[in-house]
Amino acid sequence: MEPECGVERHIAGVRFRDGDLERVGRRQGATALVETLAASSVETLPGDYPLDMMLHPSVCAGDKGLAVMKTLVRRFHRNGGSVIQFTVFSPEELRDAQAHPEKYENLQVRVCGWNVRWNDLARAEQDAYIRRAENVAQG
Repeated sequence: MEPECGVERHIAGVRFRDGDLERVGRRQGATALVETLAASSVETLPGDYPLDMMLHPSVCAGDKGLAVMKTLVRRFHRNGGSVIQFTVFSPEELRDAQAHPEKYENLQVRVCGWNVRWNDLARAEQDAYIRRAENVAQG
């Protein structure tokens, strides 16, 4: 059974719908998103609010990127979060996957908490995912 997208949740006194959270992260940064969720009451969120977070590859690059990832995971877990999952793509990589699907047969992306093969997404869904990656890249 596939998840119901657009589920409304209340986090730290703010009303969100699934898919809104990356917009919070885009405006305030990944750490602010993790801190907001971690400060919320896990008892009010279904499944301990698994967090899907999209990051640009430049954020994760090298030793500094590894330190950023460790900080995000540690803060999330230290403050009561249970599951955090990262999707790391650049818009350019996704555009290439769209243009050359044969090179990306095993590429998977997170959609509403589920892994989905990129090549199985409709073109419109791929375009929407690319726009989301562009928003993340713009910071």
